[in-house]
Amino acid sequence: MAKTRTQALQGQTVLRPVLTLLNGDNSWLISLPRPSSERATGSKTYFHAVLDPWLVGDAVLFFSRFVHIHRPFTPSVPSGTAVESLVAEIEAVANPGTTREDGPLVDAIFISHDLADHTHKPTLDTFDPRIPVFAVPESAAAVRSWKRFVSITEIRDIDPSSPKFSPVDPLPSWISLLRIPGHSSLNFALAIVYSLDPQATREAIFYAPHGMKADGPAVKAFARELGNGIEVAALLTSLKQNYALGFSTTLGPAGGLAVERLLRPRCWVITHNRVLKYGGIVSWLLGTRDVEGRLEDALQKERAENGGEELGKPKMVQPEDGVSFVLE
Repeated sequence: MAKTRTQALQGQTVLRPVLTLLNGDNSWLISLPRPSSERATGSKTYFHAVLDPWLVGDAVLFFSRFVHIHRPFTPSVPSGTAVESLVAEIEAVANPGTTREDGPLVDAIFISHDLADHTHKPTLDTFDPRIPVFAVPESAAAVRSWKRFVSITEIRDIDPSSPKFSPVDPLPSWISLLRIPGHSSLNFALAIVYSLDPQATREAIFYAPHGMKADGPAVKAFARELGNGIEVAALLTSLKQNYALGFSTTLGPAGGLAVERLLRPRCWVITHNRVLKYGGIVSWLLGTRDVEGRLEDALQKERAENGGEELGKPKMVQPEDGVSFVLE
């Protein structure tokens, strides 16, 4: 029997976050269980946030003749309307008695970067404009200029000297968002910090789609908080490397492994890992290309640097496009 896209959600005795890859590469539906105090009879079981949706067509930077990114595969969830249908399906599995609420079922859109494969106007135009948008400042400015969405809130950078995970209005009080800047604008992370119940340890989904250096002050400040009642449920980062002018703009498996060792997540979820096609004059001049990476190479290098000592292989999740899975 073929696996249905919400099959993994059935039979949960303790509700856990659910992740669904929407486009085969780097767009996600993140469904966080709402605290029991917020779940009234017939109401939604999860808070549903869409992260960096790119579901429609190519991503165009500047003009198509200069830079455009082509995804040589078809997303399983091809529009905001299709995401709404997926959310309805997840809710029906979690609680067959859920009643349909007025307005959109998607609760928020998170945007982590201003490049067009993260801030993708043709895709965002397919979402209900009443959905609150939370975006890093560069992306927030772009989204405001479109005059489509009613609510747009900026995601602020972590303060390395005093990291605070405060609620971001109008998000629920149990969810916080922070950008973790790295050594370049491409090498950042977004930390989604949440508490499933008041007595529970806070958890985080640490999303670094292009990889980041593990010795940066911002990521080290975040890591120090892991001893203060926060643990990382999932690290979302890539294995592939992207090159321009012969230099790697992403950090590949070695960079991902270094961050995994620093944060000790429960699992490493592979994201932004598909080989994309780059077109346009600028891409041609820069020689932009993707190269697949292998974790085994990073582990071998790590062993050599540690005198042959084995530090263990991370638990990795290779998501299926359009199939929900539960974070343990």
